[in-house]
Amino acid sequence: MPPADAAPPLSGVRVLDLTTARCEIGGRILADLGAEVVKVEPPE
Repeated sequence: MPPADAAPPLSGVRVLDLTTARCEIGGRILADLGAEVVKVEPPE
């Protein structure tokens, strides 16, 4: 087991999320693993 103060596996990774609301689980999982997720939505 890694030490409690260890960085998350995707720490320092940026992800551009272009998915629709139906597919947003992927971005959430990546964020839970430490990635910085930027959600891009179309203009209204």
